[in-house]
Amino acid sequence: MDAVIYVRWSSAEQGKGSSLERQLGDCRRHAAAKGWNVVAELVDDGVSAFRGRHAAVGELARFVADAEAGAYPQGVTLLAEKLDRLSRESAKKAFAWLVHMTDLGVVVATVDGDRQYHRDNLDMQVIIEVIVKAQVANEESEKKSSRLAAAWAIKRGR
Repeated sequence: MDAVIYVRWSSAEQGKGSSLERQLGDCRRHAAAKGWNVVAELVDDGVSAFRGRHAAVGELARFVADAEAGAYPQGVTLLAEKLDRLSRESAKKAFAWLVHMTDLGVVVATVDGDRQYHRDNLDMQVIIEVIVKAQVANEESEKKSSRLAAAWAIKRGR
């Protein structure tokens, strides 16, 4: 099976750390262990997934457009470290995106939990799992956003 690795982090500051090496390394090892042929590595450097910007303008957006255009007639696995690399939007939006991708024949896989999501395994247990993970990621991003906004308000007040 062909695989496309996707890595993302939200800020330039995070890009100074080990995000790229950690995510790529984990995904490369996972793909090798599964016997998947990595055909591309997509990187969204400093692109937030909280409000869906990555899905509109980033490498992930290009991947989705390619999948919609039929670029993967034999199927493809989209591999990320964790689901929150793919979306930090609301659980509803994240799940709708996952369903859309699997309907296109894309297998969405994560290193975390050694999970594979495809159109034939979206049963109630998987639906609940995805929704809970998406909600936790969204709430975490919401808290970070609120804290950052408050910090900037204090700075402007000074």
